[in-house]
Amino acid sequence: SAIFQHMKLPSQIITELGSKLVEPFDPELVNPASYDITLDETAIYRGNLVKLSFTLEPGDFILVSSKQYWHFPIDVGGQLMLKSTIGRNGINHMLAGWFDPDFHGTATMELHNSGHLPFTLTEDMRVAQMVFDLMLAAPDKLYRDTGKYQGQEGVTPARIDRSNIIQDKKNEQSSSYLRHRFFNA
Repeated sequence: SAIFQHMKLPSQIITELGSKLVEPFDPELVNPASYDITLDETAIYRGNLVKLSFTLEPGDFILVSSKQYWHFPIDVGGQLMLKSTIGRNGINHMLAGWFDPDFHGTATMELHNSGHLPFTLTEDMRVAQMVFDLMLAAPDKLYRDTGKYQGQEGVTPARIDRSNIIQDKKNEQSSSYLRHRFFNA
């Protein structure tokens, strides 16, 4: 039934769950149906660990982390959504924003400056919000058994088997992109 497709946790339940859901819990970050995500102090830019404050130039890509550590119950998933002010400044989150039930860890975000102006990211900046989805039941498979990022703390690069990346030696631009994208530069 369509009624079950959009069961979101409201502010009073987010507040009631508090530090059982997110640490540190700050009631000032609770919205009507989400919890604001603030930036941690470090990021990964072109394969290098950098400290925030950091200016993201147009076309640049950066990995950042939430200051918050998430504790998703086995019957709640999450969707990371950008704050509208961040989006209106041309910053785009690169679509990896689903958090499975039972995920525990910080949230790594993939940000891209799609705008025409530089944009400065600072520690503690509210860049996104977590929307919590109540599941109809706990899943048969838990993230602790299937996920690669369980327990991650701080900004975390992709955990992939790089032997599967096909590099075209005739196309240096393509292989340069892959090295940059997967931090092998």
